[in-house]
Amino acid sequence: MTIGLLVCIVALPLLVAAGITVIGRRAPLQLARRLTLGTSGLTVLLVLVLLPRAGSGLTAAVEWLPGTGAMALGLGSTGLYAVLVTSLSLCLALIGTTGGGGDRAVDGPRGSPLLEAVTLAALAAATAAFLAEHFLLRYVALEIAALCVALAPAIERRDPEPVHPPSGIALSRFVYLVLRLGDVGLLIAILILAEASGTLDITPALEAGQALDKTRLTPVVGGLLLAVSAKLGSWPFHLWSRVGRRLALRSHLWLYATVLPNLGIYLLYRVTPLLALSAPLQGAALVIGAGSAALAALLALIEADRRTGLVHLGAAQGGLVLFIAASGVKQAVWLTLPVMTALRLLLFLAVDGAETAGSQAGRRAMAGALTLGGLALVGFDLLTLQWAREAGIPQGALYVAEVGIGLICAWTARTAWQFASASGQPGKAAGTVTHWTRWAAIGVLCAGVLAAGLTFGRLAGWLSTAAHMTPPAVPTLPSTLLYAASRPALWAAVVLALAVWRFRSGLKRMALPAGRVHSAQVEIARRFRAAAQVNAGDRLILLIARAVVGGARLIHGIVEEGILGRSIHYATQTVTEGGRIAYRIVEREGLEGNLQRIVGGILSVSGWAQRMHTGRLRRNLLWMAIGLVATVLTLALFAW
Repeated sequence: MTIGLLVCIVALPLLVAAGITVIGRRAPLQLARRLTLGTSGLTVLLVLVLLPRAGSGLTAAVEWLPGTGAMALGLGSTGLYAVLVTSLSLCLALIGTTGGGGDRAVDGPRGSPLLEAVTLAALAAATAAFLAEHFLLRYVALEIAALCVALAPAIERRDPEPVHPPSGIALSRFVYLVLRLGDVGLLIAILILAEASGTLDITPALEAGQALDKTRLTPVVGGLLLAVSAKLGSWPFHLWSRVGRRLALRSHLWLYATVLPNLGIYLLYRVTPLLALSAPLQGAALVIGAGSAALAALLALIEADRRTGLVHLGAAQGGLVLFIAASGVKQAVWLTLPVMTALRLLLFLAVDGAETAGSQAGRRAMAGALTLGGLALVGFDLLTLQWAREAGIPQGALYVAEVGIGLICAWTARTAWQFASASGQPGKAAGTVTHWTRWAAIGVLCAGVLAAGLTFGRLAGWLSTAAHMTPPAVPTLPSTLLYAASRPALWAAVVLALAVWRFRSGLKRMALPAGRVHSAQVEIARRFRAAAQVNAGDRLILLIARAVVGGARLIHGIVEEGILGRSIHYATQTVTEGGRIAYRIVEREGLEGNLQRIVGGILSVSGWAQRMHTGRLRRNLLWMAIGLVATVLTLALFAW
């Protein structure tokens, strides 16, 4: 019974996806979405039934390739919890994006039964990857999940001439290539671990990896870090996750912002012990994680589009979780998976709900949900930073990570204030009413975040015990606030970001008295205001942009219109003249001349042979006649 349920949670989404694919366009879109929601909900129920049997050691194994061992799906507690969180996030994402802006992409409404089939296939692949106890099975599952994520743009943006280029196929190709780069690193690590341990089973291979020498340990850790960074979408690998901004909210929220980052966090949780064994790569992971978090948070703060800002915010969280893993706090990496999943859902739904709300009260309610999610995110980051500090990491990397958290806090405050204070400004979908399912999903998430925040100590202890790890010491709320108040880098980033934002907002609201002064004075005032609005950083960016554009035009004029155009013209003339010469020499002179000479030679030889044959035949006939006459005469003489 248990093995059947274990197989069912992987096979059920695949079978439903196959059924939707077979029916194709004949299936109504609403029916396909209901099947997706029902399948994800049934998967959650099956996982809840299997949770009491977690850690029992039962597996569903099958030997696929000879010599690779049995590829098994196990009942590991962390894998089951990861499946539960990911499946539940799909349910909430589907419920929260029903109606309103959830079905609307950048260039209009998108929906296809095939997209629902791809979503279910990604759920099945993620479930298999979480529960796999064999490296080859996990690698195949990760490949299928990445392929499903990459197919989403090609399905949603399938117009032959898209309104917003590039096309969906080009976007799918780009996403898949970036994710394949991470899979290359994972494959290198798998091959080295398999050669060292003699098995592809994950647990024995990772245990054998801890005994590797530095020569083989370095490529293993480097390959795993590359795979994790690509799946987390941390900077600069966040470029593939930015493609999700071009899709509908449900595709962006789950396929791009949830399933692959969760797979990356879980992979990082499993390989965290190996990072501490390679000191150079551990230091590099600390610096890269903290630096990418601060840079991505800064990009989110200066980004005007809020959903794109959420992409940068996800990249910042990816850098922070890499930083925490490099510090050696494995419990924090494991806790990041459920916490980030819930907060990511809440932030995406609240931001989109505030942008599409038709009333000021709705926008303020969504701003309140956004504030709650942002504060919970900052609080969890501060908590993990305290654990990393106790682990004895370098202070320089810690300061950079604190700057990143401060920028995240500033982004939350600025975005929530903009939504709450936008009185009289209608949303993008003015006149519409937010669907009640959106309110239900956000209400469930807010209640869950509040409950988890109030009982986080017990929750962290329970999840750590389920993962067979020592529960971390969770500080009290006053101690966390005291830690935040004592970190100068954190407050410096917050204050500086908010001050710059308020200063720029004040300058934008300034009005020029154009109708009361002389035209020359108006021009001077306009130039002064433009100079005041553009600070040193903006001027630098403007100069760089002008230099890039000028250089691009110069290169276009020289290379494409000059060298490239002349090269193509000369190449065309050369090919044309060469073809004519070849035709004249080979076909007319060479080929025809050779044929004429060959035919002439054949005719000459034939004439000579004919003449020789005719002359010899005539001589033979003459000698035959003479012989016959001689024979007759001889017989006549003997007869006498």
